[in-house]
Amino acid sequence: MFDYCVWLVLDKKCYTTINSDFPFHISLQTGIKSKDDALKNASIFRNLCKLPIKLTFDEELIQTHSDGFTALQVTINIPSRLENILPDDAHVSILYAYDIVFNETEIESLKSIVEKLDPLLIFNHIALYNCDGHFTKWKEIIN
Repeated sequence: MFDYCVWLVLDKKCYTTINSDFPFHISLQTGIKSKDDALKNASIFRNLCKLPIKLTFDEELIQTHSDGFTALQVTINIPSRLENILPDDAHVSILYAYDIVFNETEIESLKSIVEKLDPLLIFNHIALYNCDGHFTKWKEIIN
């Protein structure tokens, strides 16, 4: 669905696990068709990003839908020093699903968890993922 993706991955110590199917991350680039191109792009991002990167987020949960894929996410506040690196719509996805819309009860339940997260997120890893198939099967490509 998303082909190869380069992710900026959140330090696991910064959050309570809400969903164990994927690490919390910001997608730096998605839809990369070839593994060779994806490896090159991941390397470029590793050179551009001085890790760790500390960012804050907006606590409002946003639900998005695209081709049967649903995500609940929070928007990242992008500092000026990272405007040329992070995507304009930088966000951290909290939960994924297929062919459903999260109801208000589910959203409110997650909102109470998100409100308890440390407002300073520490991202410490650039990862390359193969994001074909179901999100529970997405795998990191070791390079």
